[in-house]
This record gives sequence, structure tokens and C-alpha cells, in this order.
Amino acid sequence: MIPDAPAINAKGYVLMDYESGEIIASSNPDEELAPASLTKMMTAYVIGQEINNGRLAFDDTVTIRQTAWPRNFPDSSKMFIEPSDEISVANLSRGIMVQSGKFCGSGRYAPDFCGDGYAKPAGTSGRKPQTADLWFRFFESTEQVKIGEALMTEKLWMGKDDMVELTVAEDIFTVLPRGAAKKLDVEYSVETPIKAPIEAGQALGTVSLDTG
Repeated sequence: MIPDAPAINAKGYVLMDYESGEIIASSNPDEELAPASLTKMMTAYVIGQEINNGRLAFDDTVTIRQTAWPRNFPDSSKMFIEPSDEISVANLSRGIMVQSGKFCGSGRYAPDFCGDGYAKPAGTSGRKPQTADLWFRFFESTEQVKIGEALMTEKLWMGKDDMVELTVAEDIFTVLPRGAAKKLDVEYSVETPIKAPIEAGQALGTVSLDTG
């Protein structure tokens, strides 16, 4: 049996499986709340995206502005830098993720997330013990179909080849009560006849998942 979503000491929460996007449990998911340390996660994400896109490198330097000086926020986490210091993106990233430091102001790559106006209203007390109640104790995430894996071979009409292998456009994951994935039926429906020419990625059918 799957219990009701846990009642925890939080104004709101959402527990989502990363692979499938399935919402497992939530409370007040649409209520606007101060993001607190989520700002650091978003900053780290933006840095990673900029590096992946080639617009930023770990050895680039950032000049610390007066408005971003950590002493302006005495109760916040710090990495002990001073105004006008030039810090590498790599070290600033470590300050965010290891030291849990905050950015303030709209510096070169730092968004306008800062200090007490965002972090304090959300609060941090009780965060770690409360999140322990949100483990995936009753659910499991399972990869059902993998992209690139040949699922079936169908007749191809009017083409150079007589047959064509079919796969899915993206990996398919499910979030189900533990043990239920063993009973899952995966069914494929193909729109036949398949006539050439066809292109890679062209939709030729559907995949259906039935839990019975």
C-alpha cells in the first residue's frame, strides 16, 4: 500500500522524478515562496550552461563589486573575498556549491539573487531532517525503452531496403509503485504500410504503457 503524501514542516514542496518528470508528491506546489538557496542552484546551473555553450570558461575571471561584498550580509555564508578582487569562475563556483556563498547584484554572470531579501524569508531550519521524509521509499523509476534500441523491424515499401528498424525518439521512464514495473505491458502500434522515403526521427507509430 502507498501512504498519503507526508505532512512535513514546510510551506510547500514538490517531489519529482528527474527522468520522467512524474510528480510523486506535492503540497502547495503553486504557492509563491522565497527561493532561498535555490538561487545558488540556479546560478550554478546558468554557469554550467554558459560553459557548455562556449560563452564562459572556468579560468575566466570576475571582478567583485562593492554591492556583492559578503560583509554587506553578515548572516550569510561567505567565501571571504573583497571588493575589486578578481576571482576565477572555477573558484566562484566552488564558493557557491561548497561554501554556499551568495551572489548579490547583476555581476558579469551573477543574476540578481542576493542576501536577506530572498534567503531569510524562506528559512533553513529543519530543512535536512524534513527532506528525509521524502525518500522514494514506495516508488521506483525504471527505464522501459531506450533510444537507439531496435524495437521491431517492419516492411519498407518502394525503398532501397526491404526492411526498416524502428526505435523511440527518446528514452521512456516510468515511476510506479515498487514492484509494479514487473507487471507493466509495453505495446507498440505502427502505422502501416511504411513507404519510402522516410527520414530519421519521423513518427511512424506510438508506444503505449499499460499497468493493467
